[in-house]
Amino acid sequence: MAEREKRGWLAPVVMLAVFSLVGFAAPALAGDFEEGMACAGKRQYEEALPLIRKAASEGNARAMYQMGEFYFLGCDGCVQQDWHEAMRWYQRAADAGDVEALFIVGQLYSQGSGVEEDKVKAARYYWEAATAGHAGAQNNLATLCAKGEGVQGPDDKLAVAWYKKSAEQGHRLAMGGYGYMLAEGRGVERDDWEAVKWLKKASAAGNMKASLHLAMMMEEGRGTPRDVVGAFAIYARLAEAGSASAQYRLGRMYERGTGTGQDLGMAFDLYVLAAAGAMPDAQLRLGEWYEDGIQVKKDDEKALAYLRAAALQNRNEAMYRLGQFYEARADKGEALLWYARAANAGHPGAQAKLDALAKALSAS
Repeated sequence: MAEREKRGWLAPVVMLAVFSLVGFAAPALAGDFEEGMACAGKRQYEEALPLIRKAASEGNARAMYQMGEFYFLGCDGCVQQDWHEAMRWYQRAADAGDVEALFIVGQLYSQGSGVEEDKVKAARYYWEAATAGHAGAQNNLATLCAKGEGVQGPDDKLAVAWYKKSAEQGHRLAMGGYGYMLAEGRGVERDDWEAVKWLKKASAAGNMKASLHLAMMMEEGRGTPRDVVGAFAIYARLAEAGSASAQYRLGRMYERGTGTGQDLGMAFDLYVLAAAGAMPDAQLRLGEWYEDGIQVKKDDEKALAYLRAAALQNRNEAMYRLGQFYEARADKGEALLWYARAANAGHPGAQAKLDALAKALSAS
């Protein structure tokens, strides 16, 4: 859910046009900066750069920020892309109180772009921008709070508060994040109906993760009347766009014949796609299919590979299945190892299997 604006591929003139619309309302911004931005808007970068640099050297925070933009993006006839120089100008603008610069510096520290990654500094800059009302900073700060990164441990209540503030400003990632927290009851009392409301808003704004969560709610009938056909349609759209989670969910619907006719061949193909996208549930299902000979010829080597891939992503059911796999093949040592890992990961049946196998071994 963390947002990192994908700025590098945008044409500089597009970014400059955006900033020329948002930066000039106050009289203090008139003069060299305004003239420089007007030149930039006409792609007259050689004329724009010295004017904006002069304004920045005279303490204009928006000019400092724009210098950071020049270096972050690079521009023809202007400057070459230089993330370290960009960071220097963004930092100056942030220190001068420019809210957008505070947000960008937070992003750069969070991602380690042009500077060493530092979640603590990222959180501090996000906090300053968030308290000034920046929706993107509020969303990113919420994500750090939810993950416990750069702050004193996970704080779901604080995460919910910031997601809500950002969501109420229409931030598409925050709307999805807030909906998810409501659906899971994290940091707030669970409210499926309110969750669906926010997930729908986020989905309509193009948030793919929110669309996925919405489809899951529709499939389960949580916060909305059960609609497996509608869920199927959303999964299909997201699967086509490359979402491994949606590919798995769609494959599961084909396997069960939910919202569509049963088609094990289609389910298998979708599981393969999802597994290639590192979806552990798909890897687990393929491991089970290859081990049991469901829709495919039994193949222990492939079964083992898929189950291990899922287990290495902390899927406790895959760890348990590996224990069963090795126990069935009389490899008690490996079976004990995987049952123990599954039990430590919280699998409900693993401890009993572990105890029974250990007892059998001690008695032999």
